[in-house]
Amino acid sequence: TFGYQVSVAGCVEYAICADRAWKHAKRAIVSLGWDDLLTELVAFDNL
Repeated sequence: TFGYQVSVAGCVEYAICADRAWKHAKRAIVSLGWDDLLTELVAFDNL
């Protein structure tokens, strides 16, 4: 769970991991042609 990952890895490491995962997800979404979905998920850019 989220709380477990933060307590084990530390907030900074988790934030870096989440940011990297979001960048990969964003590329996958674009490659699938779901660009309109990115406008709905723009909040994740602030992670």
